[in-house]
Amino acid sequence: MDPKADLQLIEAMMAKGRAAVGIEGASLMLWGGALSVLTGGQYLAEIYDLGRSHWLWLWQPCVLGLLGLGLFLNSRYRRRSDIITPARLYRVNFSAALLTIAVFLIAQGLYGRPDPLASLVIVCATLCVVFANLASGGGYRWLYGIAAGWLALLAYFSARPQIHIEDMLVLAAAFAGLLFAPGLALTLLHKRAGA
Repeated sequence: MDPKADLQLIEAMMAKGRAAVGIEGASLMLWGGALSVLTGGQYLAEIYDLGRSHWLWLWQPCVLGLLGLGLFLNSRYRRRSDIITPARLYRVNFSAALLTIAVFLIAQGLYGRPDPLASLVIVCATLCVVFANLASGGGYRWLYGIAAGWLALLAYFSARPQIHIEDMLVLAAAFAGLLFAPGLALTLLHKRAGA
């Protein structure tokens, strides 16, 4: 029995356990980064007349596709357990967000192209709830600030009579600051916990 070796083994097991219950934010980085580039690109296409105005709705199906891809990629961290870990809470909340947004867009799509302003309101409200749930149940209290950001955007877009091209810039900044940035922070925290 070597006490030093035993201590190193215990520390390694503790680090592995901390990493197992943490949230890996790579899917948020993928989702937020891609949507930020897409909405910023749509703004530039409209301003420089590179595309037509009806392109402004294209970010909506991308929200679903990229969220689904992010959840698929995040599923590699899945572990069978009855314990509610932050990682499981993350998957459950973002799966519910995917379902909520999908049902809304499909229902709107049955009557033509989904209304971009209504879609923005649904996305903002859904993400506000998701981040508030993660903050309260996942132990990441700083995510309340991200939830507040989505709530502010919800108020901003709810007060608008219709979407304007400048809103694509607001949306690009929101996806970068309220999805990509928290994803980066969660990834760095996850790596530090596993180190």
